[in-house]
Formats: sequence, C-alpha cells, structure tokens
Amino acid sequence: MQTSVSSPDERAERACPTQEEVRAQLERILSSREFPSGGRGAAFLKYVTEEALAGRAHRLKAYSVAIEVFNRSAGFSQDDPVVRIEAGRLRRVIERYYLIAGQHDPIRIDIPKGGYVPTFTWNDTPIEATGDEPNEDVPGRGAFGWRRLGWPVLAMFVAFVCAGLGYYAGVLTGPATGRSVGQVPDEPTLVIAPFADLGDGPQAARYAAGLTEELLTALPRFKEITVFGRETSKALPPGVEALQVRDGLGAHYLLAGGVRVAGDKVRVTVRLVNTSNGSILWSQDYDQDLDTHELLTIQSDVASKVATAIAQPYGIIP
Repeated sequence: MQTSVSSPDERAERACPTQEEVRAQLERILSSREFPSGGRGAAFLKYVTEEALAGRAHRLKAYSVAIEVFNRSAGFSQDDPVVRIEAGRLRRVIERYYLIAGQHDPIRIDIPKGGYVPTFTWNDTPIEATGDEPNEDVPGRGAFGWRRLGWPVLAMFVAFVCAGLGYYAGVLTGPATGRSVGQVPDEPTLVIAPFADLGDGPQAARYAAGLTEELLTALPRFKEITVFGRETSKALPPGVEALQVRDGLGAHYLLAGGVRVAGDKVRVTVRLVNTSNGSILWSQDYDQDLDTHELLTIQSDVASKVATAIAQPYGIIP
C-alpha cells in the first residue's frame, strides 16, 4: 500500500488559513483545559491575534501590549518587564497545548521569540528554523530527524525528558504546590508594593518611598527571581491585595510593608505574600535608631537584609 505525501511545492501552494479559520483555532485554544484560565494570557493571545488579522501587526510592540492588555499608563517604560515575562509564559503555554491537546488541530498559532506578532500556519506544515540550520550529522536531526520520527513520538520524548528533569513536578503535585493541573511551571516573579507610611510626620513618608526604591534596586540583582519594574510598583497602592497582583500581573509573590517613626526610632515591617492564596510566607521587623544612623544608611541596610533573606539561592523564594 502506498501513502500519499505532499511535496514541498504542494505545501507551498496551499492557501494560508483564513481569518475565520484562525479565529476558530483561537477559540479552540482558549476554551481548552490545557490553557490556564487565570492571569492575562487569554487576553494577550486574543489581542495580538486580532491585531494581526486586522492588518495592524506593525503596532504589536511592548508598549501597545502593555497599554491594551495590562492597562498600563501612557508613561509605560521598558524598565517594566511585565510584557516580556507574560510573553515568555504564553509561549510555554502554547507549546504545551500543541504537545497535548492540540496535536491534531488544523492550525498552529505561535508567537515567535523576539517579538509579539503571531504566526498562523497549518499544523502539518514544517516549522521554519529560527537559528542555525540543522546539522545532518547530529543524531535525531537531518535525514533521520524529528520529521521522520513524527510529532507524536517527539511529543512523548519531550514529555519524558521534562519529567526526568523535574519540569512537571509542580504540575503533577497539584494543590500542594499552589498549581493546578494544566499550568506550566514558571520562574518566580515578584512585585514590590510601595511601602506604607504608618504616620508620625513627613519623615516616615520619605523613608517609605526611599526604602521602596532601595528594594527595587537590591532585589533584581538576584538571578533566582524576576522582579517587576518601577512603573509597575508605583502604579500599585500600598495596601494592594495579593489576589489583585495575581490576577492583574500574574506575579507569584508580593513584597509589602510599612514604616513607622516615633521620636528617634524607626520601625520597618516587611512581609512576603504568596499571591495564589494570600498566605504570608515570611515577615520581619527592623528597628533602627535615627540618632546613630543616617536615613540613607538605614534604607540601604534594611533593603540588603530583606533581599538576602528572600531572594538569595537558599532564601525564602528559591
């Protein structure tokens, strides 16, 4: 028995998916159990897809996505990593979807790295290489490569390798880790809320603002976590709820606290909150004497201690 295989020329002549077909595929993805319902991933994917279909792909920059999807102000700065973080998360979710639920879907919707413009291709169309061309001498590539193995075999191979590396550990353990089945493990992300002024004059307000700034400088130095930028932090109220941070930004952790000044004494309270359930993972009080320490020294010292406690390789978050 002979099997008919489309030649490269025949695939090249095949018409691109229509707008109706792409929208049907988009709905198929968003309604799947393999696509997380929380966060802004659905809004992100729908926005870039509709913009591309409307012929406005050239507008899909970090700025426009931040404004339209994440409700950032017109003063959005590239220092705010929310779009890059969410784009990386969305790419992993899409990749997982096509490995599991979408193996036999007619159309692929992808967001290639390096931008936010989606591509729409038939699911049986070979994916173009984005880097160096495959080396045919490398096992598993070239003449005896992935295409000959077939996508189902490749999907199983990837799943086994990821499981061996512990990649799916968080997914498989479910509620014990705060993740549900179908979610993809992500790098730890942290939002720093502006520290609250707990009273006693303008000195506390200045200290609270300065401490927040020091933390925004100290914490990103640790590579174990990703910290949202200044614009995100400034846009939050001091008493922001953990659930708002989770739903609005998709961040895993919220760092918040307050400053109280009484005479020559200053007390800083700090807490690290798990945004998935609002539980306090860590808290600490810091008392300092204003007579013996300068304000900048106190801010720097407290920020350093907080950053070390929560973000170092053996800290609370890692």
